[in-house]
Amino acid sequence: IICKRFTWAYSMKLDAAAMVFPRIVDPQNMSNMTDKLSQGEQLALFEMLGFVAKFQASNPTGRYHLDLSKQVDYSIAWRLRDLAEQEFYAFRSWFPIRNIFFNGLPFRASKPADFKPPGEGKLQCDFSSAVPVTYYTGVELGLDVFQELCKLLLKRGSFSIKKAVEDI
Repeated sequence: IICKRFTWAYSMKLDAAAMVFPRIVDPQNMSNMTDKLSQGEQLALFEMLGFVAKFQASNPTGRYHLDLSKQVDYSIAWRLRDLAEQEFYAFRSWFPIRNIFFNGLPFRASKPADFKPPGEGKLQCDFSSAVPVTYYTGVELGLDVFQELCKLLLKRGSFSIKKAVEDI
């Protein structure tokens, strides 16, 4: 069953990382695994993951360092604003975007109308959501398979795809 989930064009580590990543509650923790990948594997992984590598709407809480001249970062900034607006009205004036700095200077925003990311510049902020985390609800992996995928990711160097799949 696990064999069907892997694409043979990429290394098994990339496929394992792509399967594990949505199950990580805090995207910032992905570096614990990506540090073990080669630079080329890291680039390929982030190309595979795209937007998800930097932002998960199911758990937006975290610190963001965004370059608004980049489309992905600009989109994340506006998505954060949209989520903040939802929380602002749902939780009676709670504005989850805090500690905002624009181009290194403090920026004050206490409601969604105050926070409108421009098309360029450097934005740093914290997002502190009042909404409980919703966990990954995709295809379930058994604990043994998940643990094996994590072990593969934490190893340095290459390994045999065929051998690793047979072992799982």
